[in-house]
Amino acid sequence: GMDLFRKMRVVTTGLVILASTLCKSLILHPPISSRDQFLSMTSTSTGVIVDLTIERLLADVTPNVPLPGPKTLNNIYVGLRHGQSTANLDGIISSDGEIGTTSHGLTPLGRFQARCSATSLLEFVSKLAAPGSVSGPDRSRVPDLLFLSSNFTRARETAQECIAALQRTLAFEDEVLHAASKEGENHEEREKEQEQTSGKKQFPLHITPGLRERCFGPLHGTALINYNVVWPIDEVDADNKRFGVESINDVITRVSALIDDMEAKYSGKIIVMTSHADTLQVWFELNCTCFAHFVYLLHLQ
Repeated sequence: GMDLFRKMRVVTTGLVILASTLCKSLILHPPISSRDQFLSMTSTSTGVIVDLTIERLLADVTPNVPLPGPKTLNNIYVGLRHGQSTANLDGIISSDGEIGTTSHGLTPLGRFQARCSATSLLEFVSKLAAPGSVSGPDRSRVPDLLFLSSNFTRARETAQECIAALQRTLAFEDEVLHAASKEGENHEEREKEQEQTSGKKQFPLHITPGLRERCFGPLHGTALINYNVVWPIDEVDADNKRFGVESINDVITRVSALIDDMEAKYSGKIIVMTSHADTLQVWFELNCTCFAHFVYLLHLQ
């Protein structure tokens, strides 16, 4: 699946960029670092880069080096991509820290997607429990859930919506099971006991910039199709910082530091990382290559 996705992404990128046949030469050094420099290369009507070819993009690429060997993780990490945001709806890249942490929150559909993710999460947690240990869904690992979220609004709201949906679902299950176990008892006594034992299950939520969106520099606020001048180089150059973007290796460094911190603090937890497509894909591919542990990736879109 991931290999096919990567190939399709590169092919699509090549078609988009090579469609511009009347291109002038572009010098990639020094790197483009300002929005004005970037916009001078784009179509005034669409905000899409038109002065590039795939050959020029890859002209000075150094091949990636092999990744380190495997290590075992003490916790299970679940990647949860945010729901639809207003930036998604506008069709623009949103990676600026000051803007992304105060705006570009979830749309109504995004909130619905975040709530639905609670169902998938509960199904996954049930599969982690000992098979056949109970009849029906096994919630014995639910107390092990812990949430980490990017400090960007859309990710933070996704985590909050998912947690709220988890709490409502588990409360309903408790109510149904409680009613079934108390069948035939005095109705008033049952209601009184429910009031005493009811209460939302608490799931810790930690907000961290370590899971923030990958920074796309001056590409922020431009058309989504401009990802296509970054991703092909990422495939062969993990240190790619052209156009002022955050490199793959820089993303790996900050996410790995966060994971190391979690590994030092916790053991046996199911840690849900609410983040962004690029950040999660980088971590997911690194994990599949370098870490002897299974990571379950939930994509909302």
